[in-house]
Amino acid sequence: MTPAFAPYLFGMLKTRFFLDRDFKLSIDDAVDWGLVHRVVNNVDEGLRVSLELIDKVSAIPHDAYKTIKRIMISSIINEINDRWNELLNMLAEESLKPEVKARLEEFLKR
Repeated sequence: MTPAFAPYLFGMLKTRFFLDRDFKLSIDDAVDWGLVHRVVNNVDEGLRVSLELIDKVSAIPHDAYKTIKRIMISSIINEINDRWNELLNMLAEESLKPEVKARLEEFLKR
């Protein structure tokens, strides 16, 4: 996920948290925000859960999967198109703040 899409996936308020480089997201918040599907206790359980999800996804007929994926992508694109100016204004305003500018400069050095 890129910062440009974050406002549309999480809303403006939650997205502002991502601009803070010291921001830490709890496990519960990551699940609530939809960043992770499920939290597991160890690698073996993670592998088992991943394989179960792969089995579920592979059971979906390919044409249905393609249609669902296309609908999801077009939904995000439509939302972005509808709110493009709002996004640009928010990013411009945030990038002018000294603390954000410093974080961006630090990021670009990496």
